[in-house]
Amino acid sequence: MKQNGMLLSLILFSLFSIAQDERDVFVGKLIKPETTLEGAQGLYDSYQLGGVRTIIKQFNNMPADLALQYAFAFRNLDLFRFRNDMNANLLEAKSPEHRGVALMLLSSLGRQIDANTFMKFAENPTEDIRVRLAAATCLCAVQNPRYFELYAQIAEEAVVDYETGRNDFVYCDFTFVSPGLFYYLKPKLEERSTSTHGVKIVMLQTVNPNSTEFYEMLLEAREKDYFPMMVNQAIKVGSVDLLKMMADHKRAKKIKDKVQAAIPAAALVAKYKPKTFKHAKKEQYPIGALFSRPMQGKGVEGYLKGSAALKVDANGTISVLEESSPFGGSGVFSSYSGKTTMAAKLDFQPVESIYLVVAPF
Repeated sequence: MKQNGMLLSLILFSLFSIAQDERDVFVGKLIKPETTLEGAQGLYDSYQLGGVRTIIKQFNNMPADLALQYAFAFRNLDLFRFRNDMNANLLEAKSPEHRGVALMLLSSLGRQIDANTFMKFAENPTEDIRVRLAAATCLCAVQNPRYFELYAQIAEEAVVDYETGRNDFVYCDFTFVSPGLFYYLKPKLEERSTSTHGVKIVMLQTVNPNSTEFYEMLLEAREKDYFPMMVNQAIKVGSVDLLKMMADHKRAKKIKDKVQAAIPAAALVAKYKPKTFKHAKKEQYPIGALFSRPMQGKGVEGYLKGSAALKVDANGTISVLEESSPFGGSGVFSSYSGKTTMAAKLDFQPVESIYLVVAPF
């Protein structure tokens, strides 16, 4: 009887060792860009949610831009179960880029994580501005004027330059930010002493299709440096109405042609927004397709190169459904067409999915 027990233990130990060896092989492939699809697929097939956890735990061991791709793919999942792993990624990150990726995912848990976790990064003046803004975004999931003020203060140093391709908000996910941030900052636009760069640039990041009054305030204040960004943000949120209002406004006469040219790009975003993968139900374990986001590169005279709707079929083949390049540089997204990647998944089964992208950012 004792021998049978020892034999069973030996068999179980052997099986565990084989499983661990298999996982290690998958991880070895996962962290290398050239084999990452094979590694991730093996983890999904063998471990499902356990595979997702393994991928998250490996973020700091893979290039930051690859980790960012996985972060975008996982942002529709219920991530609370992985909170300890995500927090460990933040604390053990090797670079500002890795900290930014960790914070982008943690932003969905802003209300459920101790604020001190984010505060020590947001309030650290020696930290990379991208990391500070990402940490402040996490804090602003909670409606607290203290956090809103801090965000605007940090953003005084923020740069969003479509011409050079620099975007200090690159790791900020505004999906879970309290609407109170926008409405708290809005009255500050009325006084020159409080209408700071930080206030305006934060509000521009949180624009929605109904932000007409905010746009009118910037136009009336002759904030011409922000006009191109206003056009770009209207495209990104798919607001034809904001652009039409700008085109008819006396303060925007000099860029009327640009504004009108942007309308088709905004209309494209509005058309495909209801069809995008982000609306998948969390109980189906939605995992997005894997491809490089945000789009890299430089804009055209301070404006976006364009917008596009990409489809990734169940086999992982990417195609461009529609694109708009209002300011020149057509074919911006053609390099994606025909490429093969990891298809989106529901219940760990591949499905067709659609994504909206703009370039740059």
